Amino acid sequence: MQRVGDVVSLKMFQGQKYIISRIVEGGFGIVYFLQNDTTSDGDYVIKMFKENMDYELSEREIMLWSRLGYNKYIAEYFLWGTYLYEKTEKRLFILAKRYKYTLAEFNSNDICNENILKIMSGIINGLYYANIKLGLIHRDIKPTNIFMDKDFNIKIGDFGLATYINKKYVLDTNFSAIKEVDEKSQLKYGGSIPYMPPEILVQMNDNFCICSDVFAIGITMFNILTENNFPYKLPEFALNTSAWEMFEKAKIEEKLRNVIVRCLSLEKEKRYTNYMDIFSDLNITVDTSDENDEVKNVINYIDTLFHMRKDQEAKDIINPLLMKYPNHPLLINKLAVFSENQNIEIDYYKQLFMEEKIYPNYFYFDPLFNYARYYLENKNITKMINIIDCNEEIINRDFEFCFESYKEFCVYMLLKNKNIESLNKYISYINRHTNVSEKYLFILVIFSYRLCKIDYAINILKYYPSSNNKNILNIITSNDSNIISEKLSKISIDLFGEVL
Repeated sequence: MQRVGDVVSLKMFQGQKYIISRIVEGGFGIVYFLQNDTTSDGDYVIKMFKENMDYELSEREIMLWSRLGYNKYIAEYFLWGTYLYEKTEKRLFILAKRYKYTLAEFNSNDICNENILKIMSGIINGLYYANIKLGLIHRDIKPTNIFMDKDFNIKIGDFGLATYINKKYVLDTNFSAIKEVDEKSQLKYGGSIPYMPPEILVQMNDNFCICSDVFAIGITMFNILTENNFPYKLPEFALNTSAWEMFEKAKIEEKLRNVIVRCLSLEKEKRYTNYMDIFSDLNITVDTSDENDEVKNVINYIDTLFHMRKDQEAKDIINPLLMKYPNHPLLINKLAVFSENQNIEIDYYKQLFMEEKIYPNYFYFDPLFNYARYYLENKNITKMINIIDCNEEIINRDFEFCFESYKEFCVYMLLKNKNIESLNKYISYINRHTNVSEKYLFILVIFSYRLCKIDYAINILKYYPSSNNKNILNIITSNDSNIISEKLSKISIDLFGEVL
């Protein structure tokens, strides 16, 4: 059982180390909050499902979330996997981006028309996108499932209860006409009671629709405008008079207030039945800024299919896209990472980096450093360095990001560029997290020796008096250059299979 303060490693992020800063247990399982204080945006949450969770339902949430793709109003999903509980029992987990705040932490001092409109616009845009893309109904909209930053940019999360609508086409008995019908995914009754509309809560059915989410939006907005009060007293749905008085005094425009009131209607037919009417009444437009990147919108879904060993389904998506976007680095990277044949893997990367780079630079980072990692792990360090050197221009254009995410490779460039401040951060990171691979430390020393900049390594290491650092310092501060060369050559052969 993991505890707060434990350090865990995420292999999918180059073995980065994260401290467990918080643990929350719920009906579905356990959520671990992971913090990495060396990055500005490198915090994540791991949602681990409990043992009696239906595997298919858990997998269903993963598939739904990954199929949504990237959208600025949807919480960012990374990947899923399985882990062994007590070494015998297989359980599911989801890894997702961690956001600092939820709407539940909204401060009443921030109530103004601009902020409230921005929040509501973000929620509506996210739900509209999910509904248009998958026919999805969230079913559990509430403040704690809506993430935000300090500027009130919204991300919708937790799709564990989401239902979705498929279009089904039925030929009539006379074989003369086709009727289009909606077929809902079958899910058990669920949700958060204070946010359920009366037609769901009172009748205890699962007839969720857009109107259900609209009601939950109304309750959510009412919450943040009235210091977490609710408009109705349950279970009879009687008016909460004092809460409504607070709502009427909220400093927002009448137009916005009227939209929230309509969302809160106890009669389903009087609520909004589609999101476009809400956009119209709020006088805002649909945000389509994320819709143009076809590859980015499916890359997480492709990753999920590969992890589920549905290789052919993943390739059936990738191959037409590669016809449309030849040598797209995100697609090439997925093919290479999940290839079981190392020669094929390297061929993919060779093809990518021999061609002219026509896509945005940041698309190349994962395949570039995975390519370099292949040679690092297979003790061909000369080839690894050659890859870094040949792509130095791309790396330098966004070096801070590369350094935070791919430390073991960028230390070579830090030494070349005499970037002492970042080298200090590198060693500080190694010393704070004692179970970081020692290879990280030796890479600094070997590279500094190769580049004739051993003084840089000495000046940095002497400020971090760990036992490992002391041993290395004893070697590289020797007055006998032959001893230094001999010992570092031995270390280099052990690590890299060759003398650097």
